[in-house]
Amino acid sequence: MLEAPFVVAALIEWSHCGEQMVKRVVPWLYAVGLLLVPGRAFPNSFVVFEGEDPGLAVARVAVALARSPDALNGVDWSTHLDALNPSLVGVGSFNECSGDAADMASLQNAASEAEGALNFMEYEKALSVIQEARVLVGCLAVPIEPEVIARLLFLEGVVHMEQGDKMAAWGSFQGAHIADPELVWDENFPPDSRPVFSAAKSELTASAVEALRLAPIPGDVRVWIDGQALEAGAQTVDIKGRQHWVQWRDADFHSAELLMEPGLQVGIVLPSALGELPLHAVTSPAHHSVLTTLMASIGAPGDELFLTTFGGVWSHVVGQPGFEQIVAPTEEIPPLEENRTSEKVQEDLKLVTKNVTPRAWRNPLFLAGTGIALAAGTVARLGWTQADEAWTALDSDAERGEPGVSRLSDYEDYEQAWNDLKDASLQYRLGGAATIVGVALAGTGLFIGSGESVDAGVWASADELGARLTWTR
Repeated sequence: MLEAPFVVAALIEWSHCGEQMVKRVVPWLYAVGLLLVPGRAFPNSFVVFEGEDPGLAVARVAVALARSPDALNGVDWSTHLDALNPSLVGVGSFNECSGDAADMASLQNAASEAEGALNFMEYEKALSVIQEARVLVGCLAVPIEPEVIARLLFLEGVVHMEQGDKMAAWGSFQGAHIADPELVWDENFPPDSRPVFSAAKSELTASAVEALRLAPIPGDVRVWIDGQALEAGAQTVDIKGRQHWVQWRDADFHSAELLMEPGLQVGIVLPSALGELPLHAVTSPAHHSVLTTLMASIGAPGDELFLTTFGGVWSHVVGQPGFEQIVAPTEEIPPLEENRTSEKVQEDLKLVTKNVTPRAWRNPLFLAGTGIALAAGTVARLGWTQADEAWTALDSDAERGEPGVSRLSDYEDYEQAWNDLKDASLQYRLGGAATIVGVALAGTGLFIGSGESVDAGVWASADELGARLTWTR
């Protein structure tokens, strides 16, 4: 019976404002109704534990609070995380794609087809194409291109205006402004729709900024909202309006449509990208933002949560920041990495670079060529030195036509110096040629050997190694 006034109000709104307004009003009415239901007169209390007997965990908290254990509901942290789906924590919806992956080319084709139908005043066809394209947006396998989405929503707004549905047009135009804040009116379309287009932008500009929390924090996983990549380490993102598209990349690429009611949401949860997040992360302020979002997936706003791990107890109120320690831990808490997923990636990279070494240095041609080049280079260097000494003795004063008598004293006669010069020159030329051959052999060996790598005694192709490095990125 308590819901009856809200149902009546929804019907009144439906008759006066249409479906779009109802979609906005009903969540608010439902939220207010929840506050008036007797079962919600007092907040629920949950005990969140990990890796211990539920009865012991609840009893510990009951003793600390001087309450009856019957008033506390136990929640196993690991089980809760495993059961989580990508979701919006708050009032609204978060729908991950369950169909086939789409690409931007499909959306661009849809926009062109819809615009062509609109030019021929085929409004039903244009609207059908756009609605099908909106489904594709939520299934993109690549980051959204905001200008394409903005164009689709702009065209949808024009179609709604031509059909006389100003409220629907308002929502479409505002969605177009969300996707592309720099969007301007296209003069190729009738000007009758322009006032609604401008009013939708003005309302969006004047609306309050909402801080949407994220779990996990970008950096552990790549996240895009409306095609804009979020900075690594961002604990919240400021957004406006109801409709948004969220994308994230962990082992795969995901896309989802987000419909939210400003002021009533807490954040979005992407469990596939969370990795392992132990409950004792509550001792690390760096993890409080993520934990605040995740705790809202356990209870409703205002509910009490008591986290107990390693003998300690912390309290938290859903929808509010902060965790207060009630009972100090009785056991030593292990240290936490500030960025578990990112550090795991770094560990994988270090493992690959440490254990995988090029096979080139073991290639026979590389070894032989390197040896020949070193030996021949030494011989050529000695030949060059000897030739230089002999030439200096023979021609130290060549400009004046006088032999270098002082240096010829190093030789028995002029002829011996000349013979030494010829021998040393020959040694230099042969050594140089052999050096070139050695370098060529070593280069060939390096080229052949670079196609394989050794990892703990197992030979692996360069393509496989590249795939491993790509995966760790």
